[in-house]
Amino acid sequence: MINIAIIGGYLGQEPEVTTLPEGQKVARFRICTTERGYLTRSGTQVPDRNTWHNCNLWGNLANYAPNLHKGDFVVLRGKYHTREVTNEQTGEVRTFY
Repeated sequence: MINIAIIGGYLGQEPEVTTLPEGQKVARFRICTTERGYLTRSGTQVPDRNTWHNCNLWGNLANYAPNLHKGDFVVLRGKYHTREVTNEQTGEVRTFY
């Protein structure tokens, strides 16, 4: 199985760089990708669709994060992960991409 993701978009916020107790750095930020809208042959307008991606840079890659700023266009290549979190009070299951 191949798990490769290439995302190109604009930063939605300043990267947040933290250091874990083990000493490893992690940079977190969000990237917005836009699928442009279009006009169908029947004349129906399909609007733009924005998708937000939560991104993490680990280890030495996190050292590059201070050079990134809100609104910068970036292209990232990496792995795609999902996780599910269950709310203990309501039993609601949320999937994070």
